[in-house]
Amino acid sequence: MKVCTHCNKEKETSAFSLCKNGKAGIRSYCTDCQTEMQRQWRKNNPDKYIANNRATKHRMLSDHPEHNRAVQQVFSHRDILGEPVCIVCGTKAVAHHEDYEQPLKVVWLCQKHHMMRHRGRLELASP
Repeated sequence: MKVCTHCNKEKETSAFSLCKNGKAGIRSYCTDCQTEMQRQWRKNNPDKYIANNRATKHRMLSDHPEHNRAVQQVFSHRDILGEPVCIVCGTKAVAHHEDYEQPLKVVWLCQKHHMMRHRGRLELASP
């Protein structure tokens, strides 16, 4: 159990994001507070938010062209695959590639579970 420094509520450690600089390797504020702080920052700084998104997207596409090709190939077959849903919770999903060398081998995860997978907090069963 840990107390969030923002809302002062005691929560399970699983309610906190990982942070290599934080005590015990987690942030001092919970993910709910982090989400709200980010939402407020985006509302107060729309120009910076848009500029950061563009810069990040450009950097991602230039640094990882194989990712861009893989996603394009998957979405070109969407009419065959149907509307994707998360394999964990069944909500609207995005494509997750375990291996960009196999662009059509996709795991469908919602945004929440996709980020958990990339942060190593979600294990997927092998097919």
